Amino acid sequence: HSVTALSSAFMAMTAGLAWACHLGRPREPAGWFRWFWPAFSLGFLFFSLDEILEFHEGLGSWMKTALGSSETFRNWNDAVVVGYGVVALIALAAFLPEVLRYPRFAELLATGFGFFVVHTAIDSLMTSSSKNIPEESAKLFATAFFALAALTVVMTLQQSGQRELGAPSQGDGKPKAAGRRRR
Repeated sequence: HSVTALSSAFMAMTAGLAWACHLGRPREPAGWFRWFWPAFSLGFLFFSLDEILEFHEGLGSWMKTALGSSETFRNWNDAVVVGYGVVALIALAAFLPEVLRYPRFAELLATGFGFFVVHTAIDSLMTSSSKNIPEESAKLFATAFFALAALTVVMTLQQSGQRELGAPSQGDGKPKAAGRRRR
């Protein structure tokens, strides 16, 4: 299915861009906040793989066998996707200062999450066959906005003169002041 492949590709791009953010980010935040970009990257790598390998469908099938039919959702795999969203919100709240450090990132991430909510609501609550175009469109918008969010941080890091992405750390990771060279 082409929409699934494109959605997975957007999430894989998000994972790669988030890892680039981790590599290019100054090492200022000690402790908990330094784990945001690796966690964000691994989360989107998982989502990308789930999109193709259908982990949530398998878990949904297992839940149907163990718990019976859902009275709230169309099927249990929809409940799993809603659970993904809840876990993502909790994780983002835990890392909120790092998210807000890049305002455009926060805006694009929130927009993507809004499209994720629309996609999940359509998928979980509607049974009509006419839901496919709005549902799949919302999914693609969500994943594209997530990739754009990570891309804005990569571009911000490059434009601000912070160390080159992927370069080994030298010194304290802070940009060096421009000055004249001595001969």
